[in-house]
Amino acid sequence: MADEFTEGYLHRVRESLEFLYPDEDSAALAQRVAHAIGIDLAGEPPESVEPLDFWSERDVLMIAYGDSFTERGTPPLRVLDRFIEQHLGEAVTGVHVLPFYPSTSDGGFAVADYLAVDPELGSWDDVVAIGKHRSLMSDLVLNHVSRSSEWFAQLARGEQPGADYFITPEG
Repeated sequence: MADEFTEGYLHRVRESLEFLYPDEDSAALAQRVAHAIGIDLAGEPPESVEPLDFWSERDVLMIAYGDSFTERGTPPLRVLDRFIEQHLGEAVTGVHVLPFYPSTSDGGFAVADYLAVDPELGSWDDVVAIGKHRSLMSDLVLNHVSRSSEWFAQLARGEQPGADYFITPEG
């Protein structure tokens, strides 16, 4: 069973999940989160949650922007993958690619479309290729968004679902 610290943490997680997903069972979602991060509250994790292999001191992670490596005529994400394969090989066990979504500013963090890869960097196939032989991490930049994004346009028009994705001051 979980200790007092873990119970407090999960209580805060449940409160957040209730706010984010008011129509869902927040206790069940919190249980899944607990299992996903390796906290066993009441036995085995549900079948739908795979146990995670956590990183250890044996792992070496590389962090790079999608355009850290370039070559004329080749998408930068493809060049990044090839660089790792040819020069780093198995020495790098994971790659953290900083935001590769289409964006309008802030070094890629003012995301315009969370469902796309910036065509200047490559494609989803290039992202998948980077993760084929190593762990892949990317940023889910929900606290930044471009005013060019559909979410922001929906907020401005008062439309869903984007209008619910922002907290705005009263007035």
